[in-house]
Amino acid sequence: LEEHDQQRIHHAELSAAPESRRYRLLFADDDPDAIELLRECFADTNLYEVEVAHDGPEAVDMALSLKPDLLLLDMLMPGLDGYAITERLRAEPAMKHVPILIITGFPNEETEAKGFQIGVTDFMRKPFALAQLRARVQMWLHRKDQPHAAGSILA
Repeated sequence: LEEHDQQRIHHAELSAAPESRRYRLLFADDDPDAIELLRECFADTNLYEVEVAHDGPEAVDMALSLKPDLLLLDMLMPGLDGYAITERLRAEPAMKHVPILIITGFPNEETEAKGFQIGVTDFMRKPFALAQLRARVQMWLHRKDQPHAAGSILA
């Protein structure tokens, strides 16, 4: 996650949530610095409740018990990678339509195609701007809330 010469943009200034609903987000990453940036990016407690898993098995357990509105997974983590987590969660009826975004530092078309086939909703390639991540998360939350919206792959 990189900010480069960008100023950090506080969420209250960019709030694009369609309603005053509070969303539960589950982040899974074994890098404490990445988790801190993600927490900061989604720090608006009026909009988000942030939960954190530090490895793949914990991410699966927390997702099944917490039923988050969206998952943001690092591709490479101890125990299970992002694809293995996605496969396990997509096998559960309650998790079939929950957006799963994977962050990867090693993107390529072949592995991303495999990810889409197993149920990954979207990818974020490292490095990226936090404003871009926030916009994508908000878009998927909005589409989840309105699955009938034109163009939604969750419909």
